[in-house]
Amino acid sequence: MVAIKGHFDGKVIVPDDPVNLPTGRCFTFHVDPHETPAPGPVGVTGASLLRFAGMIPAEELDAMAQAIEQDCERADPNEW
Repeated sequence: MVAIKGHFDGKVIVPDDPVNLPTGRCFTFHVDPHETPAPGPVGVTGASLLRFAGMIPAEELDAMAQAIEQDCERADPNEW
């Protein structure tokens, strides 16, 4: 038997991690509900973002990095 953690999105049960099961087979699921849903993956895979690589010019990336560095140095920890 294999235990698969997942969550119900309102329509289907979504596994929290990749599942290695044979395709085309029927399975019986036994549900053991938890009080709070386990945190699942958020966002998309890094591989799906590769198509955006190189789209921001290097000069703009340098300007962003410099602005972040300057502004982070001005953060006041007592301000929170």
